[in-house]
Amino acid sequence: MPVSKKEKIHKVKTFTKKTSCLNCRKRGIKCEKEDSEENCSLCTRQGKKCIIFKPQYMEKHIVELTEEVRRNKEEIQDLKIRVTNLEKSHNKLLLNLKQRSILDEELKLEFNF
Repeated sequence: MPVSKKEKIHKVKTFTKKTSCLNCRKRGIKCEKEDSEENCSLCTRQGKKCIIFKPQYMEKHIVELTEEVRRNKEEIQDLKIRVTNLEKSHNKLLLNLKQRSILDEELKLEFNF
């Protein structure tokens, strides 16, 4: 019986053990993925990223990881700046509190409270 073009488009691909994603390999199940989707059914249910070890996918994965590392470095730099600013503010506050306590003591001595 001939298969129509619409049925071919929505056909679910079943990958062999060599081409299945990492999560499916660990579970020992078939990796089923539709053409239009990036993740297989198991990865979609678990909310994980589907990692397939093929040269064409590895290059894409390396680019994504490089971008993630770059974003993390930027975030670390931003956090370092924020920590430095908080330390400066904290030191100013400590200095103000010390000055306040000294002034309070002088006022007590002057007016004999």
